Amino acid sequence: MNLSLIQKSWIRLKNWLAPAALFALSLITHLYAFGNPKSVVFDETYSGTFLAAYDKGAYFFDVHPPFGRLLIKFFADLLHAAQGVDFSAIGNPLPQSIVLIRLLPLTAGIFLPLIVYVICRNAHFSRLTAFTAGALLCIENSLIVQSRFVLTDGFILFFGFLSILLYQYYRRYVGRRFLPWLFFLLSILNAAAALSVKWTGLSFLLLIFILEGKEVLLSVMSNWKKIKKLLSFGVLSCGIVLIFYFSVFLVHFSLLPHSGQGDAFMTERFQKTLVGSAYQNDPTVSIKGPFGKFFEINAVMYEANANFTKVHQYSSKWY
Repeated sequence: MNLSLIQKSWIRLKNWLAPAALFALSLITHLYAFGNPKSVVFDETYSGTFLAAYDKGAYFFDVHPPFGRLLIKFFADLLHAAQGVDFSAIGNPLPQSIVLIRLLPLTAGIFLPLIVYVICRNAHFSRLTAFTAGALLCIENSLIVQSRFVLTDGFILFFGFLSILLYQYYRRYVGRRFLPWLFFLLSILNAAAALSVKWTGLSFLLLIFILEGKEVLLSVMSNWKKIKKLLSFGVLSCGIVLIFYFSVFLVHFSLLPHSGQGDAFMTERFQKTLVGSAYQNDPTVSIKGPFGKFFEINAVMYEANANFTKVHQYSSKWY
């Protein structure tokens, strides 16, 4: 009896030992010298410029969807930070409040290795293999750098891999009444969040579709039921993603009611919706509704990304 209890305790300890060690390693590699330098670093110039624009309500244009910027803006508001800070040049000194804003991407970076560890375990990899996968993320230099500053790329990986993890739990509980739908909804919402930070986040939603397709095609169903199941999954998922994605832009527009530096990228009808723009009181220009603004800004984003061929002076070769 006592031996059995000891064995069970040892099994529980082994189950928690690897993720606990991984979490400790992630804390060490991410928190070491966190906050340095206390100055604007690389693309923080853009993050700071967008924060200032949100504070003023002045419209700006970005080549990426605004969800990552909104997360940083709301976190900055929570800390009462970012107002009056000069982000105009790399190396400009930053107050402690801005350094604290870096905690948001840092948190995403710290938990990413743990998420990957659990994904690997759910996929029936050994503890050693899962731990190795997580540990490699803990020491991957580019990911550490991304998580230590006010940048948004870490959010894509955090939401994206979390969507995969939640999808695994959706598949685990298929057949029950409530749990699978909860995990399905959370999985698709996180995939939508990744997409709403940058379009590259779409890859996680596509991966979920591939995984679901594999499960359905290998199931014991008639071909018609398989097609119906896949169509239902796809339509429902895309509907949730589109609602989330559109809602993000509605919040973005509501926070930027005034004319700003981004006016020049938009049409006259779009600019007419902005207070203080050159076309606000022009009777010859018709006003654009929320759906029209949504489609226009995404079209302009696509065009801007497609035409972005300039090589940055700090960039490295692909190899």
